[in-house]
Amino acid sequence: MGESIPDLTRRFVMPTLVAVVFIAASLGAYRIVNSPGFGVDQANQLAALAERLRVEAAGDPMETSSIVMLIAQELGGYDRETLPEAAMLIALAEPGAINAPRVQALELALRAAALRLQAIREPAWLAASGPFGVAAAGFALLMVLGFVGQVPRNVRQTRGGGPNDALSVESVVALAQSLFEHSGESVMITDSDGRILAVNPAYCGSTGYSQDEVLGRPMDFNSAGHQGDDYYTSVLATVRSHGMWRGELWHRRGNGEAFVENATRIALYDAGGRVENLVSIAADLTSHKDAEKVLVWQSNHDALTKLPNRGLLQERLSATLRQVRRDGGSGALLLIDLDRFKGINEMLGHSAGDLVLIDAAHRLALSVRETDTLARLGGDEFAVIMPSIRREEDVERVARKILDRMDEPFSLEQQEISVTASIGIALFPANGGDVDTLVSNAETAMYRAKDQGRNAYFFFESAVNRRIARNLVLEHELRKAIVEDQLALRYQPIIDLKQGRVSSVEALLRWEHPKLGAISPSEFIPVAEESGLIVPIGYWILESIQRQLFEWQAIGISNLRVSINISARQLSQPRQKEELARLIRTAHADRITLEITESLLMENDGTVREFLTEMQQAGVKVALDDFGTGYSSLSYLRRFNIDILKIDKSFIEDIETNENDQSLVATIVSMGRTLGLQVVAEGVESVQQVRRLAALGCDCAQGYHYCRPVDANTLERFLISGTLQAAG
Repeated sequence: MGESIPDLTRRFVMPTLVAVVFIAASLGAYRIVNSPGFGVDQANQLAALAERLRVEAAGDPMETSSIVMLIAQELGGYDRETLPEAAMLIALAEPGAINAPRVQALELALRAAALRLQAIREPAWLAASGPFGVAAAGFALLMVLGFVGQVPRNVRQTRGGGPNDALSVESVVALAQSLFEHSGESVMITDSDGRILAVNPAYCGSTGYSQDEVLGRPMDFNSAGHQGDDYYTSVLATVRSHGMWRGELWHRRGNGEAFVENATRIALYDAGGRVENLVSIAADLTSHKDAEKVLVWQSNHDALTKLPNRGLLQERLSATLRQVRRDGGSGALLLIDLDRFKGINEMLGHSAGDLVLIDAAHRLALSVRETDTLARLGGDEFAVIMPSIRREEDVERVARKILDRMDEPFSLEQQEISVTASIGIALFPANGGDVDTLVSNAETAMYRAKDQGRNAYFFFESAVNRRIARNLVLEHELRKAIVEDQLALRYQPIIDLKQGRVSSVEALLRWEHPKLGAISPSEFIPVAEESGLIVPIGYWILESIQRQLFEWQAIGISNLRVSINISARQLSQPRQKEELARLIRTAHADRITLEITESLLMENDGTVREFLTEMQQAGVKVALDDFGTGYSSLSYLRRFNIDILKIDKSFIEDIETNENDQSLVATIVSMGRTLGLQVVAEGVESVQQVRRLAALGCDCAQGYHYCRPVDANTLERFLISGTLQAAG
């Protein structure tokens, strides 16, 4: 820095600042391009407008609004190709912001535009858009205003060369000095390396640093650290490579206070096109940011309790649900409603009610965890998001705390009142995976708590949720049951009605859980089907029957046929089907009856028909179970080679008194006889039913009238003792 500050200001800084002011008034302008064919008449018109403005402003600059409006109107008639600077000049000619510096700036800009249009051709490197356009305007004006020593000559050429009409370098410097010193925005000029050469008073007032304290220092020496050193480095690199950068920067004042600026940084080039200086123009946004934060906070919080409101709660709940879906885990939503709060407002007034709400909010805040979100939804309703729980006891602990704190008396106007709360709890994702469902279910639980007498909490439950939870438990326990020998087979005899003897038995699966006790097949078989556990269970059944048939054969029961049920899931994969076929052959296929349902046939009749045909060739018989309850029984009888029809028990229950049931059973028996099929009636429980079935010509019967399902040893005793005699 060999030159003095006054010399530097006169030779370079002040002309530069004139351009800076012009650019600051033109931020956001579009592409700036030259119009090489623009004529002298148009240039003279701009110069005339500038002269008229100077004359009008000679007395009181504040009385120039009419000429300024006229200028704005005339400039509005120029299109972008004719006068690229029109938008910038109109921005300066805004009547609502007229003052002496702006009038001087407008006059200077009009003269500069005239000079450029007449005498200056834009260099090719300035043909750019956006930020490049603003930088180009700055450079063009710098050339016009004497940065290359052309101002006096060009002005004389434009205005006839009279000494009184010349715009001297001294007047330009004086104007630039005034604008630099009185600008409300911080202005900083640096060398090409970004070291500060000059700052204006607005900069010193905003940052709290004097000019002497900042000269020679890097332009971002007072970075607040919010954006990182790399960010400021990239800003400087952008200015050098693209000519301009605009955005927000965080700096720190001399007293250590952080503040944010809306900054524009521009590169200035020398005659050789190299970056010579950088100019920064910045406006302090701290007050705007603070006001914005206040507005954002007010829009997301309840004015009375200062808690998050319904909108913010839904936003946070939605974010929490997304995280749970992504990472797993579970959480809870609690809806809290103050009991009989309406009576407080009616008896004591809304002011008293507000005090209760404020105190209730404080008590709730003391009851929840630091990671939870407490919100007021409106009225006397609050909500709590528990984003992460390990077990339901975590939620119960918080709910009990809330009830205990709310149970303490509220002091109002020298009297104490009692206020209780009802809490509804919905767990996620178990009770809902979206905000609306979860809130609705929590409300349902809350009203259930009120129905139970208030001052209580209640978890949301539904039949579907209970079933899902139960099935998950059963599936887990069923996997253990297979390997821990909890499963067992029970056998129910099928009686030949003509001979009065056992013709076969049906093997039925039973599960005795060591803790849950006996679990009904109607409950665990569907779980086994859905989970795929029916496949290994089916293998276990066949292996067990294989051993049992060998044991019975050893004691002389060699002609007893066993029926087993198979499902579509067992035939869904070729490997499973092959293993099932192998086990059936190994277990004396000629003593096995496979019971199937119409639903199995509907799954894949081609695959099933092929499998059944193969098994029948090995000696297996096929029984169609629950006949009469399906939609296509007759069509399946035609398409499949069925051996046995089993009439569903729903047709047997009222066969003694219901003529329709009698007719249906008679029809099925007649059809079976015609097709050469054996007909078995299920669910027989009385001697009257047996007589009616025998009279109708039914072949066999099965039910509690004869025998409940029993274990193999009990069945052996029945058969050997003659109580139930196997058919020969």
